Amino acid sequence: MKKNIFKKLLVAGTLIVGIAFGTKVEASNQGPYIKDGSIVQVNKQNYEIWQNFNWKLKNNTNNVYNKTFQARGRYQHKNGQSYYSLYDSKGNWQGYLNSNATKKTGKQGSYISDGRYVRISKENYEIWQNFYWKQKNNTNNIYDKTFQARGRYQHFNGATYYSIYDGKGHWQGYINSIATQQVKKQGSYIPDGRYVQITKNYELWQNFSWKKKGDGANHYNKRLQARGKYNNFNGNTYYSLYDDNGVWLGYINANATKTYQVTTEPYGARPTSSSELLVGEYHVGNSHYTYYSGIGNSGMTFANTKDANNWAAENHPSSSGGSWGTWEVLMKDNKEVRVTVEFN
Repeated sequence: MKKNIFKKLLVAGTLIVGIAFGTKVEASNQGPYIKDGSIVQVNKQNYEIWQNFNWKLKNNTNNVYNKTFQARGRYQHKNGQSYYSLYDSKGNWQGYLNSNATKKTGKQGSYISDGRYVRISKENYEIWQNFYWKQKNNTNNIYDKTFQARGRYQHFNGATYYSIYDGKGHWQGYINSIATQQVKKQGSYIPDGRYVQITKNYELWQNFSWKKKGDGANHYNKRLQARGKYNNFNGNTYYSLYDDNGVWLGYINANATKTYQVTTEPYGARPTSSSELLVGEYHVGNSHYTYYSGIGNSGMTFANTKDANNWAAENHPSSSGGSWGTWEVLMKDNKEVRVTVEFN
């Protein structure tokens, strides 16, 4: 029976062959594989990326727009279109894409206009002079600074590189976007805590649209706290200042201030070990003062008042005529309170 059916089918000749092998004929329409190797960037949206030439959908260019790939090969389809067989830098096949949705480029990709402001948020990243990986700088030298990414490159290696400029228009180099954080023009808020005094009559700002809040001259030589700071794109650092009552005074250019230091009598400024502390404050009675590590370390440090009193009683009894005073030391890092004793 099967042989008779096969003989009857053969009578139809070309017609039967066309029906029996229709899928194979259509699949061959893509033409032969042609080795290529071009680096291309996806520059058009809403193009399908195909799994095969039976037009099974694999992806859409909207999901890989501006990305850079290698066209290891191509097909000149009978429909008149050229299709690239795309791979990423890790060798992962992306599918077949109409070459009209791409443009040839270098491995770094094509320049893409940007304009965002970024803060350098990670250390130990190289900043490149070119895409042959000649080093220009390191993020350690500009950490926390704010720059403008005038353009970017979607590199074949999968990373995005910003072309960054400072506020004076000086080009800084190419940096991996992973080492940055997008911010506003004033930069991001950075907690601080140092104590300063205003020494120049600079404006105090209400905001970074430069609405004036006050004059520095109204707060000359007062003890003020910079609870935070901003490294602005214009190259200046601005402190967010508070007075001793916790009242916010505004933003002021750090160039209008200096570190708050006071020489006290009779004891003078006595920090604890400079290896332990960065900056802190102490008070004698109702007076508050700031010390900084590296300014003389002739004071004694105790864990608590009891230990200080015991030490004083044992080593400098009142009958000896010695006089002593105690004051609290507020550490910047963990707010631990210690007592320092100084003898005449």
